[in-house]
Amino acid sequence: MDASEILLTFAEVAVALAGFIGITAAFRQRSTSWSADDLSSVRFVLEVSFSALFLSVLPGIVSNFSVAPELSWRVAALGMAGVLLALFSYQAQRRRRLARKGIRPGSRVPCRRTMIACYFAVTAGVALAGVFGIVVQGAYVLGVAMLLLAAVIEF
Repeated sequence: MDASEILLTFAEVAVALAGFIGITAAFRQRSTSWSADDLSSVRFVLEVSFSALFLSVLPGIVSNFSVAPELSWRVAALGMAGVLLALFSYQAQRRRRLARKGIRPGSRVPCRRTMIACYFAVTAGVALAGVFGIVVQGAYVLGVAMLLLAAVIEF
């Protein structure tokens, strides 16, 4: 199976996961009120799902610019680093904002931090793939798989 086929499958999984969390949220809204931890979990799953969706199609978008295949994967890897940095920064900012309001997110926060640290480790490996001889496509696919795994664990 080619890396692009795997990424398209991941894109489908990300859309399905986001859709399922939306349906769950719609049904849950009618029955009970939401705690800060529940809202934080739903946001996390949606943010990670949409990030995984974007990262799944990014190599295909980059390859449309008539770039050499190896270079397109490296550019996509740098895009992954940017997306994950933005995601991590946004989540850290939101945690600080909730803490100022006196709302403490539940016990899931350490799991998120660990998973995000793992994303950065994989992304750093992908970005430096030319130096250490790591297969760029495999590391990139692994990074997107870890994003989806984090969303499933949170859900």
